[in-house]
Amino acid sequence: MVDIIGAIKQAFGIATRPYSANAISITEAVEFYYSYALIPGIIAIIVAYLILGAPGAVSALITIFIANVIGLFIIAAVVHFFGKFLFRKFSSSFFATFSAVTYYMIPTVFFYWITPLTLSLSNAAFSIWGLVILTMSLMKLQRVSGVAAALSWLVPVIILFVFAFILIYISGGSITSALSAAFVHGNVPVVSHHNTTGSFGTGSPFLSATCISYSSYICSQPTANVSSSGNITITINFEQQSGYPNYGAIVSIAPATSPLNSEGFPQNITSNSIGTLYSASLQPVSFQVPSYEFSNGDSSGSQFSGYVWLNYSPTSGGPSTSAVKAANIKVTVG
Repeated sequence: MVDIIGAIKQAFGIATRPYSANAISITEAVEFYYSYALIPGIIAIIVAYLILGAPGAVSALITIFIANVIGLFIIAAVVHFFGKFLFRKFSSSFFATFSAVTYYMIPTVFFYWITPLTLSLSNAAFSIWGLVILTMSLMKLQRVSGVAAALSWLVPVIILFVFAFILIYISGGSITSALSAAFVHGNVPVVSHHNTTGSFGTGSPFLSATCISYSSYICSQPTANVSSSGNITITINFEQQSGYPNYGAIVSIAPATSPLNSEGFPQNITSNSIGTLYSASLQPVSFQVPSYEFSNGDSSGSQFSGYVWLNYSPTSGGPSTSAVKAANIKVTVG
């Protein structure tokens, strides 16, 4: 009978002392993974259900008990290929690499239940912890230096980053979309520079249209065109990358000069209700902004500077009470 509590204790010991890791067979590694993942996985599913509803619970179930196990084989194969055959540094068998990758998963699995609460922040922290475990485990099990161990996983990540960037950008995506798809960005703002046609500016100033997105959000390709009734239509491509649906999503745009209410939310806003905003689903969103919010009315070259806000509910059917500033925006009338 599998000792689940013993496996959890062993996993915690490896997570805090990676040099204590030992190489085991693939069968033993998979069994070990399911043993230490069972209780944390159940907790994660319950928390995801309470916060995000059934879709969140299903996502947690698939991630922990199916996708992660498939990922063990893929990641181990890639790391072993680079370390053993490309760099010719690894001295042990594939079993040792597979064991190290199994240990790499420990922090993310143990604390996956925190993800619905802290989103990308927790993902980044536990991924870094996991990479430290992976590097130190490879150093021991493959008898290599820290540099060689780190390069065995870092080089594939860089290659994937570059490949995804090129693939998305040449297919018509923005720089922001390409970067976000290739790498999960943290709290560093990601800038997308476009003129009002959605391509790199040639005759106009380079920063005539910008969207500076904050963590877990993408805002790209802002445009501004004069419409009827004295309004100007601002359109952006908007995306959230939390990994979970945002229910009852309302995307708003507010001028930088707008006064704030007691809760810190701008009073002068133009909103667009878009229903459920799924993670990693880029959507065009338009706003009818009064021309007086622009620097020179509806004349060509008139500018708007402000912020993009998102209101949503983490649970289906709940009120859209969560409010976050998703991006800074500057756009010029074409």
